[in-house]
Amino acid sequence: MRFAVIAASPVFGGKLKSVDEKPALAMRGVSQVVKLEDAVVVVADNTWRAKEALAALSPVWDEGANAGLTSASIIAGMDAGLARDGLSEEYASGDVDAALAGAKKVVEARYVVPYLAHAPMEVMNTTVHLEGDRLSVWGGFQDGLTARVLAAKTAGLPVDNVTLNHTAMGGGFGRRLPEYMDYLVRAVKVGLQVKGPVQLVYSREEDMTQGFFRHASVARMRGVVDDKGRVTAFLNTVAERHDPPEAARFNYAIPNQAMRYASGTNPLPWGAWRSVDHTQFGFFIETFMDELAHAAGQDPYAFRRAHLASAPRHLAVLDLAAEMSGWSTPAPAGRARGISIREAFGTIIAQVAEVSIGAEGVPRVHRVWSAVDPGEVINPATFKAQIEGGAIFGLSAALHGAITVDKGRVVEQNFTDYEMVRMADAPVQQVRVIESGARTGGAGEPGTAPVAAAVGNALFALTGVRVRALPFRLAKFSAT
Repeated sequence: MRFAVIAASPVFGGKLKSVDEKPALAMRGVSQVVKLEDAVVVVADNTWRAKEALAALSPVWDEGANAGLTSASIIAGMDAGLARDGLSEEYASGDVDAALAGAKKVVEARYVVPYLAHAPMEVMNTTVHLEGDRLSVWGGFQDGLTARVLAAKTAGLPVDNVTLNHTAMGGGFGRRLPEYMDYLVRAVKVGLQVKGPVQLVYSREEDMTQGFFRHASVARMRGVVDDKGRVTAFLNTVAERHDPPEAARFNYAIPNQAMRYASGTNPLPWGAWRSVDHTQFGFFIETFMDELAHAAGQDPYAFRRAHLASAPRHLAVLDLAAEMSGWSTPAPAGRARGISIREAFGTIIAQVAEVSIGAEGVPRVHRVWSAVDPGEVINPATFKAQIEGGAIFGLSAALHGAITVDKGRVVEQNFTDYEMVRMADAPVQQVRVIESGARTGGAGEPGTAPVAAAVGNALFALTGVRVRALPFRLAKFSAT
C-alpha cells in the first residue's frame, strides 16, 4: 500500500496554478506527485515521508475571491445583513413590531458566536484500491451507503462495482456526513492515478483548516417585560440560520414573538456540527432570557418557570435541574450558578453550571447538573454518557473554541491553538432522567445545546459581567 498526504488551497475556493514536483520526487520513498484542481498530493511508501516531501513543495495558488476575508469582515457582513430590510421570517405569533413600538422600555442585546471546527481525534482519511473496473474503499463515514454511491460517481463506475469496508470513525460530529466527504472524493481521485492501494491522510493542520465549519453567527434580540414581570414581546433576528428549523423556537408563553434571519452572509464552507443550530440558539435565547429576568428583577429560575406554565414537560425538567443543583441554597464561596433549558431533537434538557474565576481571571466550570426528558430511554448508561459527552463538547466550544480567518485563511492549526476541555478541567457531572412516555428523542446532541448559556449566566451571577460573545476565554474577569 502507498500513503498519500494532501495540501489543498489555503484559501477557500482557491485553485492550484502550478507546482514544481522535483523537490518531492528527489526524496526517499516518494513515488509520485498527484495534482488535483485545488490541491497537491504526495504519494510515498509511508505517511511520514509523504508529509516531509509535501513540506518541500512550494505550490502556487490562484487564491480567488476569498483572499481578503477576515473574521472581522465576515462579522461586519453579518451585521450589515441584519440591518437590511426584508429579512426572512421563520415564524411569528401576535404582533411583535407593534408590541416593541408601544413599549416604555425595550431590552436589547447583540450576541456573536465564532466558527467552530469538528476536530475529531482521528483526522480525515480514506484508503482506496482500483483493480480494473472494481473499486474497494476503506474508511469511517456517518453514512456508508451514500459514501459508496459517492465513490462510484467519482470513479465513474456502477455502484455494484464498489465495495465499501466501513471502519470505526474515530469521531465524526457531523464532519463525516455525506455532504462533507471531500476526503473520500479526493482519495478516489488519487486512487485513480496510483497503481495499487493508497491511503490518503489529512494532517491535523489540514483537517483543522480545510473543514466544513459550524457557522459564525450574529444575533440581535429585542424584548419587553411588563410591570408584572412578564415578557410581552420577543424578537430574535439572526445571521444566519441553517438546520433544523425548530432550533429557533422555544416554549415560553410570550404573546408577541418572531424570528427573522438574513442569508448569504457566511462565506466559509458550512457543515453540520454537533447539535447544529441548537448550539447558537441555545446560547442566544437562554442568555437573553437571563437578561430579561435581570431587567424584571427576578430570579432566573423563577422567571423561566413563570413562562413555562403551559409546557408541563419543560417545567418538570427545569424544576428537577433546580432541585439537583440546590438552586435555592447559596453556592460555595467564590462560585455561582447559572441555568438554561433547551428542547433539541425531541429531548428536553435543563442544565445548571457552577463556575468560579481562577487566579488568572479564567473561568472554571466545577459542576454541571443535567435534567433530561427524552420520552423514553432504551439504554440508561449509554444515554447518560451521551449527555455528559455532549456537555463536554459544548463546554469546550463555550470556553475555548474559535476558528478565525485572516487573509482568507484559517488561523488555528492544531490543538495548541484550538483548545478543548481536558480531564483536569472537566466538571463533575450529574444526569437525571424523566421518562415521560412521550415520543423518544435524541441523546447524542441535546447535551451540547444549553451548556454555553448556563455557564454565561453563572458568570454574570458571579461577576456582574454579561458575556455576549463566545468563547468565554476572551472575556476579561477579575479573579475572585
